[in-house]
Amino acid sequence: VFVGRGSELADLQQVYDRVVATGLPQLVTVVGDAGVGKTRLVREFWRWLGGDPHRPLLRSGRCLSYGHGITYWPLGEVLKEHFGILESDPPEVMAGQVAGREGLGFTLGLPPLEGMHPLTVRDRLQTSWVGFLQELTSERPAAMLVEDLHWADDELCDLLQILAERVAGPALLVVTARPELF
Repeated sequence: VFVGRGSELADLQQVYDRVVATGLPQLVTVVGDAGVGKTRLVREFWRWLGGDPHRPLLRSGRCLSYGHGITYWPLGEVLKEHFGILESDPPEVMAGQVAGREGLGFTLGLPPLEGMHPLTVRDRLQTSWVGFLQELTSERPAAMLVEDLHWADDELCDLLQILAERVAGPALLVVTARPELF
């Protein structure tokens, strides 16, 4: 039984209902100290979404606290879940799964063309993500969870904000974070 977070769960449900009704994306941040129940709240919300008659597409990823090349790690997890990419898959397989969406490949750690300017890489990554999420929401609502955003680089936070501003479709972006995010 889910106890003690009923009003927070109701708030998330209302935001999702508004996203579906308006067809406009929304970014929601669930903030709390370690151990207060953010994950439990989001799990309960995900369970509720699973029973929604609109059958939203649910995808999730988690920020890592350390490591090399982890800026977009949670979005890489979203792509792996969506396309059925395994950790053991070689780069060629990953590239094949995201063919025609070069920027999504950057999220998976695939290298850009030699000599491509870093700003061009960032722009293509952002444009590819906006297009990808828009594509998903053209068929049905989508909800994407990014956990532990307090460990994220600014580039990921910026991209999530861009998605909330530019996607034209029913996309709910839910992030969890500790207060140190702010």
